[in-house]
This record gives sequence, structure tokens and C-alpha cells, in this order.
Amino acid sequence: MLNLFAFRTTHPRELKRAADPVGPDNDTHLLTEVCAADRVIACWGDHGRFRERDQHVVDLLVAKAAAFECLLKNKSGAPHHPLYLKLGITPQPFEFV
Repeated sequence: MLNLFAFRTTHPRELKRAADPVGPDNDTHLLTEVCAADRVIACWGDHGRFRERDQHVVDLLVAKAAAFECLLKNKSGAPHHPLYLKLGITPQPFEFV
């Protein structure tokens, strides 16, 4: 499991106050792990849109990941965060819009 932002918190307000929520090495770690993965399931939720981080990560990883999947999509079209989802959901193809 990976995070779009190196700064982790359960409070989105704190993420938005952080000077550098992405961190200097996060993209390198994402690339390393995705290159070694058999599948990539996006699950960053609506807060992934902060600073357009979701778009940056998709652009960074799209050539490295065979395909993105998600568990469900939010009303916004973002991949649903798994915290409040029921067990047994089958991943589905995910295209970033």
C-alpha cells in the first residue's frame, strides 16, 4: 500500500497546512513499488485531488502500471478510499478522468 503524499494524517486540514506534503522522495518510492507490482489499485479518495496530486501520480505511473483498478468510484469520479467499504468488493478497471 502506498500513499500519494508522504505526509500522512487522518485530518485533511493538516495535510493542506503541511509545507511539503508530497516529500522529496515520494515519487521515487511510488515508481519503485509500482514497477515491482502485478496490479495497481487506486484508492486515494477525494483528497487525492489536493494540489492535483492524483493527476501527477497517474501521469507518473501510467507507463509503468499495466492498468489501474479501483474498488469503487466516488460521486466525483475519484477512486473510493477503502476505509468505509464492505469486504468482498471486486476491483474494476479505473481510468483517470
